[in-house]
Amino acid sequence: MGGIVLELQKGALDETVSIESLLRKAYLVAKKLKLRDLEEWINQEQNGYENHLPEYRNVRGEIKAWNPYNGWIPMILSADIADEVSCIPLGLLSLQYRIHIIRVTAQCV
Repeated sequence: MGGIVLELQKGALDETVSIESLLRKAYLVAKKLKLRDLEEWINQEQNGYENHLPEYRNVRGEIKAWNPYNGWIPMILSADIADEVSCIPLGLLSLQYRIHIIRVTAQCV
C-alpha cells in the first residue's frame, strides 16, 4: 500500500500527471483503506454529483457584451436574471466533460 501512496504523492507534485490519473489512484487508495467518505467524494468528482452539489462546483462569471467602440463591457441585467445566468453548476458534469470544456474554451480565447 505504501508504494501506491508514494506514487500518488509523487504524481501530485508532477505537473505532467493528469488529474484523472491522480483521482484514479486516490480512489484505489481510498478503497483499500476503506475510507468511504473519500471514496464517495472521488466518485462524485469523476462522474458528477447527483444530489448535494458543493459550493466550489458553482462557477460564477460576469456577462459581457462586445462594444465595437469600447471593447468588452459588462451587460446591465436585473439582479435575478444576472444571478440565474452568471452561475453555472459544473458538478453535474463528469470530470472528463469538464476538462473537455476547459480545453475547448482555452482554444477559443
